[in-house]
Amino acid sequence: MDNTWLVSTIFIIVELVSAVTAGPVRSSVSCVSSVHPDGSASYRLSQPPPYRRCDTTWEDGNRIVIAVGSERNASLVTHLTNQSIGLNVCLQSVTSEVECLSERISYKAECRANCSARPTKGPRLTCLGGWCPEPWKVLVVVAVAVGAAVLSYLAYRHHDGTEDLGSYSAVKTSIS
Repeated sequence: MDNTWLVSTIFIIVELVSAVTAGPVRSSVSCVSSVHPDGSASYRLSQPPPYRRCDTTWEDGNRIVIAVGSERNASLVTHLTNQSIGLNVCLQSVTSEVECLSERISYKAECRANCSARPTKGPRLTCLGGWCPEPWKVLVVVAVAVGAAVLSYLAYRHHDGTEDLGSYSAVKTSIS
């Protein structure tokens, strides 16, 4: 009898048993939270799920499910993707669990937010090439520019016209 067939069969059985009994692969993912001035918050995983067939579950600090896959608690969730969730309230702790069962991958990430340190609404200016001026500096520059324009206008208005600005005469041409 040929031993190659027996060895190959045993190898395949051992591989199948180890694949079935091994736990899912875990990946390290972090979560970033953003608290908004209106009291809402967004939570975003550092990377999206690695496969389309993964399910993402979002839970609050009491392990109450907020969203699973594309299903969500509509009274709480403002937006939902496979990588982020937006809530109309800020929660101190939100946990995300991603499971890709067919690929044997799963991981959890805990999102922490400081809900008491909401940013305040203030004047927002557009940054220019990474330069974000403070509002008072912009006002000073605008005031100086307006002042210079007013002074230039007043100086021109009081101009008495005695300077020689050059003389112009029409050129007569005739065709014979």
